[in-house]
Amino acid sequence: MILHCTHKLLHDLGFKPKDVPDALSSRPLLSWHANVFRVLRQKVVVLVNDQTFFSIVLPGMKKVYYADFPNIVRLCLQKTMISEGYPIEYVNFLMAESGITYARTCNRQVISVMNDLVRHYTCDFEDAGSCDSNIVTWTQQRTNRIPFLAGTRKSWFPIERLAADIKAQLQ
Repeated sequence: MILHCTHKLLHDLGFKPKDVPDALSSRPLLSWHANVFRVLRQKVVVLVNDQTFFSIVLPGMKKVYYADFPNIVRLCLQKTMISEGYPIEYVNFLMAESGITYARTCNRQVISVMNDLVRHYTCDFEDAGSCDSNIVTWTQQRTNRIPFLAGTRKSWFPIERLAADIKAQLQ
């Protein structure tokens, strides 16, 4: 799995942005962009899949959690996919990638989508007044059902597109 991080997140992870390479994935389904933002005095990490725009959030991130960041990402991705009702073989497909490779951001379209999703998450968390697990689950489910329109002029929902793309990869 390749995780394209913003400068702010790379700094929080303990990397110097100039030391992290630019990496393009030959498998965009296993490539994600990540950013960190603050809401309600908490740091929240948002991850967006490059191909499908499926997103997950990791609220309440503290400095000590970054030491185990790859495992936290994998656990949150697995939990989100299971709560969304994906078949276990789809979950295993994304979990099969053993490690995380960090890279700098490289796709402006995904960064734009990620910034829009940050606005959605910020509004939802501030409206609810909390970043607890029930609010996070509800907000992720809502944002993954927002239609997106890309260069092909065909819209899709991230939740459906992720399932269709994994199914195509498994066949």
